[in-house]
Amino acid sequence: MLRHDLTAGLFAPVELILIEEDDDQSSLTYVRPSSLMVVETNEPLLAAARELDAKLQALAAKVTATKATGPLAVLEAAFKIIPGKETAFLAYQASVVPLAAAQPGFRAAYSGPVRDTTWVYFGARFDSEEQMNAWHGEARHRVIQKSAPNWWTALYLRKWRPRCRAKSSAIA
Repeated sequence: MLRHDLTAGLFAPVELILIEEDDDQSSLTYVRPSSLMVVETNEPLLAAARELDAKLQALAAKVTATKATGPLAVLEAAFKIIPGKETAFLAYQASVVPLAAAQPGFRAAYSGPVRDTTWVYFGARFDSEEQMNAWHGEARHRVIQKSAPNWWTALYLRKWRPRCRAKSSAIA
């Protein structure tokens, strides 16, 4: 974007707003980047901005898709990693994702370091609370949990269910 026009940087990163609504839903709203970034004729910039529009629209569609038949269940964890073990822990943690993905009801997993800290975040989503709890108590996962003293000194764990479904809209 910036290689075509430096002023396009005024509108990066792209901003979104997520609003909880009264009808047990939420809305995701954003302004199409091409409508902000291209103020003068600049075909390369327009092409790049439209590509960003398409990526943002695909992201909004993915985020607001509703596939579960029941309430989605989310497990979130944050680990305060022993200094010097961050890289090894991230590699070790990556081995947990295939285990979670093999469980019935698995929807998604995401993880990564928390910026400017020794904390690492991990989240997993399942179709139901029962499926999430089954994974959390699964024998091979328990082995991983018992290795905790080798990696971290503090843990934050949260299980929850989103209350609402989402829809998206873009402003031209």
